[in-house]
Amino acid sequence: ITGLGDLARQRPREFSVAFTLTRGGLSVTAVWVGDSGRADQMLSPFGDLAGVGEGEMGAMPFLHLQSRNDAHSAWSRRYYAKGGFWSDITGDIVDAMLEQITSAPTMDCEFYITQLGGAVADVREGDTAYSGRQAGYYWIAEPVWDDPADDERCIEWGRFAAGRLADRSIAANYVNEQSDTAIASGAYGAIKYDRLRHLKTRLDPSNLFRLNQNILPFAATPE
Repeated sequence: ITGLGDLARQRPREFSVAFTLTRGGLSVTAVWVGDSGRADQMLSPFGDLAGVGEGEMGAMPFLHLQSRNDAHSAWSRRYYAKGGFWSDITGDIVDAMLEQITSAPTMDCEFYITQLGGAVADVREGDTAYSGRQAGYYWIAEPVWDDPADDERCIEWGRFAAGRLADRSIAANYVNEQSDTAIASGAYGAIKYDRLRHLKTRLDPSNLFRLNQNILPFAATPE
């Protein structure tokens, strides 16, 4: 995993990498959207990291790439997610993931990590509500299961495992991938959250649209 981060840092912005860690192993997706003549140069070193692993390399339509995990993330399955941003993948982060994944309650529970940067980092941090533009990676701790009887233990694992990774994360966060509510103020920071509250007060003063990571208007009180 540390080797993935080392290689990714050496690549131009047309490259990105993501990986998924489960109890069953590590799955890596490396994507190159630049000159096809350089694809082997950009991607083959990631295959060399696999050792006894297996994989394939070739051209793929974007729609195919986006739908590869549809069966794993099928409708009617049960999910819980918490995530955050890292500046980089460090040794203690790798140790924390390996420690926590061994106790995952199902084989489909996972840590998913995707590389950031590129155009996201071109925009200044204070220009939009989205926060964490200078982060190197986004991570998600996501238990996945099917039996409602497993709800408690899977959610408990997700919260605890995410807590271990959050201790090593930057303060900003991405609210769309959070199953728990009431994180918006911390995710955006005080200055951005105040700007969002002024906007919310002007556009939705009664807080009608609140079944989300809610921005509380100034006129409303928490339920």
